[in-house]
This record gives sequence, structure tokens and C-alpha cells, in this order.
Amino acid sequence: MRTALLLLASLFICSWGSTESLVFLLVSILINWVFGFMLSSRPNTLSLAIVWNVAFLVLFKFMGVTESLPVGISYYTLSAISYCIDVARKDAGFMKNPAKLALYIAFFPKLIMGPVVLYKDFEQQIDWPSVNADMVADGMFKFVIGLGKKLIIAGSLAEMTSYCWADACYATASAWLAIIGFSLQLYYDFSGYSDMAIGLSKMLGFEVQENFMYPYEASTLTSFWSRWHIALSRWFKDYVYFPMGGNRRGESRTMFNLFVVWLATGIWHGNGMNYVFWGLFLYLFLSFEKKKKWGEKIPRVLGIIITDFIVMMGWVLFNSKSTVDAIEFYGYLIGESEALVSGISSIYWYSTFPWILIAAVGCTSFPKTCAKQIFPEDSMITTIAKCVFMLAVLGVSSYYLVINGYTPFIYQSF
Repeated sequence: MRTALLLLASLFICSWGSTESLVFLLVSILINWVFGFMLSSRPNTLSLAIVWNVAFLVLFKFMGVTESLPVGISYYTLSAISYCIDVARKDAGFMKNPAKLALYIAFFPKLIMGPVVLYKDFEQQIDWPSVNADMVADGMFKFVIGLGKKLIIAGSLAEMTSYCWADACYATASAWLAIIGFSLQLYYDFSGYSDMAIGLSKMLGFEVQENFMYPYEASTLTSFWSRWHIALSRWFKDYVYFPMGGNRRGESRTMFNLFVVWLATGIWHGNGMNYVFWGLFLYLFLSFEKKKKWGEKIPRVLGIIITDFIVMMGWVLFNSKSTVDAIEFYGYLIGESEALVSGISSIYWYSTFPWILIAAVGCTSFPKTCAKQIFPEDSMITTIAKCVFMLAVLGVSSYYLVINGYTPFIYQSF
């Protein structure tokens, strides 16, 4: 009954986007169930399964077969590939019941924007997910925190980022406000969604791994990308990087494997050349970091500053409409705008600076460390404080939702 109810809910939410999205999802589930049956006895058919799934994604995401992108296709295709590979490797068994496989692929908390859950991690939880009061309470808290990240902080930064990005050609200050604002907005927007998905999954009895672990605290790029969008990074490691040899076949092969992973990561995010260059931009700095090991030679604080600066420069490519627009924006950052300061940059500097400060502190482990020092674990005081905090965040989030309306998630377009 639980499987049936969750599957119906998942299919309903997919169909809410469009009827076409539901049809494509069901086709993907059915064909991958057949592939799973074949792979359980003939692992050598794995290449066919991967080619079909990649072609399925390319057809809709990059060739524009339909007017709009089917809901969740990028994420459920990665889930389908995970299923096929895990069955072929014998890391997990063939799911005889197609409804249970459908639940894994279409599970609604992760359907639209992930996190990408590997099949071998999800398989054991399908038959008998354990639900208890602690899981529900933890899930509710996690969900509300994610809601607050999205509606309160990301929502407060969205307007500034949008207006300052458009004003960057007129003022250098606007360009810097825009990229700082976007870096923080993207984190709170996407990590907020991930927290909501993880929390909702936990309330339903499913454990889903964390997707963000304070990435802006990282002192190296390698560490940053092991903390940002952890689920996608793990997917590429398990199914692309390690099968190609990882770092076990010498330095030159390791660099090539990294190149393939980051090229694929860039292409996965979109079909514009700016995404390809974004992936290659990060690859160049990561390969330099691995060769020179500069992260071990400089103070941690300096490493954090350098890492965050490189990541922010990468976000310029990520958020630009084209490579040409990105190059122009880099020029605005170094003073090629019409002026140093404009009316818009002045207004948003004074009105949004408190939110930038709150967001900068909030994306570190500092608030959580302080809370642990103040409130002892497993005490009544801590429980009451969490409840009061959760209700406050829920109330403020509801207020922001009413006054600002719905704003799409940034990663929803991927």
C-alpha cells in the first residue's frame, strides 16, 4: 500500500507539469525495467542500456523534440542509468516488481531537482521503509529549514541579483554585487530545495544523503566539489570517473579522466557553449591544483578566499546566456563598465547588505556550532528551542511566499 500510494503521488506530481512529461517518464521506467531484466542475466548488454538512456536525454534536452523540457528528465535519467549499472555490476538485484522500480525513478521528493539517489542505496529501503516519530520530527525540521533558505534568503537576494546583473554594464559595483548575490542565491536556492527533498523523504521513511556540506568553507576546489551537489558528484565518480580508472593509472590518465568528467558535467547542465566552457574552466583549475598541490602550501583562510573567488568566476559562465555575455561580464568586473557606481548599485548595497552578511555567515558551519554550544543535545530545552525556531521560520517563510509569490528554483531549468 505504501509503495502504491507513493507511486501514485509521484506520477500525479509529474503529470501536474504536463501530460507529456508523465508519458515520457512511464516510457523510461518501462524500458529500463526491461533492461534490468536483460542485465540480470546478460551484463554485456549494459552498453545498450546506457546508450539508450543517454540518447533519450539528448533527444529531449538538447535537440528540443518537445516545446518544454519534460519534468525531471535530467534527474530520473541519471537514476535509470544508476539502476542499470548497479544491476549489471551485481551491486543490486533486478527489481522484479515494476511498480517498485517506478517508485525509485519517480519518487516525487527527488523527481524535479534531485538529489540523485543511487539505486544501490535506495533498493533496501523500497520494500520496508522504517518510519518513526524521530524520523518524522527530523524530516519536518529539515524541510522547514530548506523552505526558509529558499523563500527568505534566496528570495531576498533574487531581486538584487537580477537588477544588478542587468546594470553591470553601467557600473562595476553592480557587477560585483550581482556575482556575489548570485553565488549566495544559488547556494540557498539549491541547498534549500535539497533540504526540503531530504526532509520530506525522511518523513516518508527514506534516508537520502546530504547534498551540501558548507561548500564555501572549502579551502581547495577539490574539497568544494566534494561538498557541493554531492549526489551528482558521487554519480559521476561511481559511474564515469572510477570505471575509467580514476587516479590509478598515472597522472596523465587521471587528468584525462577528470577532463571527461567535467566536460560531461558541463554538457549535462545545458547545451550552450558557456556550460561547456564552465566545465573546462573548473577542470583547468582542478588539474592545476592537483599537480601543484597549492592547497597544502597556503594558510586555510587564504585557500578559502582563492577557492571561493575561482568558483564565483565560474558562476559568471554558469549564469550568462552565452559565452560572449560571460566575457563581457568579466570586463565589467575589472572596470569596463560606464561608471564605478550607479544609482541601482547604491540602492541595493544599502538595502541588501544585511541579507548578504546574513547569507555569508549562514552558509558556514558557524551558526550550527554556536547552537550546539548553547543547547545541550537530547534535552527538553533543545527540543523546545527547535520547535520555536521551526515555527518562526515556517511563519516568516509563509509571509514571504504571500508577499513575493512563487519564484522558480534556479536548478529547475536543468
